[in-house]
Amino acid sequence: MLATAPASEGGPAAGLPWEDGTVLRRLLEQLAGLGVRSAHVVTRPGWEEALRPFLDVPGLSASTGSVELQVSRDTAEDLSLVARVARGADGDLVVACADVVTHREALAGLLADPRLATGILSTGRRIGRGFAFRARSARGRVLSVASPYHAVRAPNLRFLGVLKVAAADRAGLADDAERLAVLVSPVPGPWQEELDRKAGSWRLYFARAALGEAPEDEPADPENVTGADPRDVRLSAEDEAALGRWLAVAPQDAASLLVVGLVRSGVHVGISHLRELFWARPLSRGEAKDAAVRITSYDEDRVLLDSAVKANDGFFTTFFVSPYSKYVARWAARGGWTPNQVTTVSLGI
Repeated sequence: MLATAPASEGGPAAGLPWEDGTVLRRLLEQLAGLGVRSAHVVTRPGWEEALRPFLDVPGLSASTGSVELQVSRDTAEDLSLVARVARGADGDLVVACADVVTHREALAGLLADPRLATGILSTGRRIGRGFAFRARSARGRVLSVASPYHAVRAPNLRFLGVLKVAAADRAGLADDAERLAVLVSPVPGPWQEELDRKAGSWRLYFARAALGEAPEDEPADPENVTGADPRDVRLSAEDEAALGRWLAVAPQDAASLLVVGLVRSGVHVGISHLRELFWARPLSRGEAKDAAVRITSYDEDRVLLDSAVKANDGFFTTFFVSPYSKYVARWAARGGWTPNQVTTVSLGI
């Protein structure tokens, strides 16, 4: 399932232009290439025609019924729709924000890894700003996670808007989605207070960024900016518009709410790291254009090879094995060898 979000131009952010298509079409193509064979795209009333032309992609096609465009009025209906799909689906389920822009291999690390049942795409890097909500993990398991209406103590991760739910956990996801749908309609007072607190922190973040205190490429944690009253802060027209987009997106982030529900229900939610790959959620034409430029500056092949060297490797592995093993891995991959075949050859030697 893919959920859309509003953009500054008054339409869905997933419908923002990307090369000869849209952000949504790009993500659908990536998912189809990773074995996803059916998708539900959730959008708001009046946005259907803007998205419909971009739903036909190889392997996933609206014309064959493998992509369905669903209209939902609000987050409560989004969650109810998730519950219905989860109860009627077969196999694993993916819930993602439809405006996510990242490398294919970032998604593959989550969706194609058989060792990871239910899990999230995450990063320890300071990216994502207001809509990459914080999480805390230990030993590869998510212990606590934030949402528009929830906070988390001692966070060490950010949730990047893509959730995979194993078939065995689908019923639990449906139960959680149904409970959350009731809770957000209407939003309880304490939940709204938490969103208001975040809104104030985000306003302070923009103010500090304008003064050069929060670098654009590595923003400070917007949830922990203190020292001023947000009501006294005045932003530029551009920053005010960007903040408005964040505030429009945040209450509609059903994916983060679902992760909260799963974690609090005791489901083992694992983590798949973004590593040093690219990730963004553009919410305007300008942001989409900027993301299209920045993603081209990434050498994906080199990033993947470098990330194969683990930070916790021992001395011998780090200095005697890793310097050449990544090149052996690249040669084997280009030759079509599987990891098991490479391991077998290595053990034979």
